[in-house]
Amino acid sequence: MESEDHKVVVDLKRKETESGWQRLLDRTALAVTPRWFEWLGWVAALAALQYLLAKSGSVVIRIVTTVSTLLLWYYFNAFFFRFEVRGLPGLRSEGTQRAVSLVLSGIVAWCAWRFAVRVAEIVAANTP
Repeated sequence: MESEDHKVVVDLKRKETESGWQRLLDRTALAVTPRWFEWLGWVAALAALQYLLAKSGSVVIRIVTTVSTLLLWYYFNAFFFRFEVRGLPGLRSEGTQRAVSLVLSGIVAWCAWRFAVRVAEIVAANTP
């Protein structure tokens, strides 16, 4: 697994040839797909915890579920705040670009977290 502490630059003004874009797409797919399925495993674990909590009402399971949900929130924030979006249209100042990039990263992190928690809730609620 690659290091989690490096910045990932997303340059919206990047110029590439068609084959260059294809290589970029291939590299992205190879990097994203394993991560995606790793995250789905986490969602399945969270769903199992939510199912157990609904069935048992256990305080211990509630604590583990709450801690897991919070850790997932912190992870998504740490993961997505590594992305730095550059070349946003209409933004000339580097400081403004960075601020907008941070806001976008925060929105993506929140959406990823909400989707993960919601999918876990749906799976847990629909497990016989």
